[in-house]
Amino acid sequence: MLLSIDEKVQIHEQLPDLLGMTRGDMVTHEWVIPGTIIAGLGGVVLLYLFQALERPVRRGLLVAGLVYAAGAIAVEAVTGLATRTLALDHPARAAFPVWEALEESLEMVGCILALGMIVDYLLRTGVLIVRPPETETRTPGNAVGAFYR
Repeated sequence: MLLSIDEKVQIHEQLPDLLGMTRGDMVTHEWVIPGTIIAGLGGVVLLYLFQALERPVRRGLLVAGLVYAAGAIAVEAVTGLATRTLALDHPARAAFPVWEALEESLEMVGCILALGMIVDYLLRTGVLIVRPPETETRTPGNAVGAFYR
């Protein structure tokens, strides 16, 4: 939820101003450094919490986090580097929409992998129970009403 709010409000891009960093001094986006530190601190907290989980769940969530970080940090750092170092007429700049799609795709895949691992864990431990829908005999008179029950 917070990540989707940040996508819209772009808090991460305001981090340098909040921390008093000078813009334009780095070879990539300034928010990458404090953002990586914040993500690392969050990762340390999660590693502590992960100790209570089964090994396959820990591995799956770690992979999901790494996939997400590959998009959110690595691809973003590379595109920031390209933005700051390549001339405006450089042919590689035409590929920026592809890099942006790659970044967003990695972030989404990381979230989907994490969600899948969590739901699988909750199902296996009995915390989440999914019951099949009750079967119902359909007759011409109740066919429409069956969809609204």
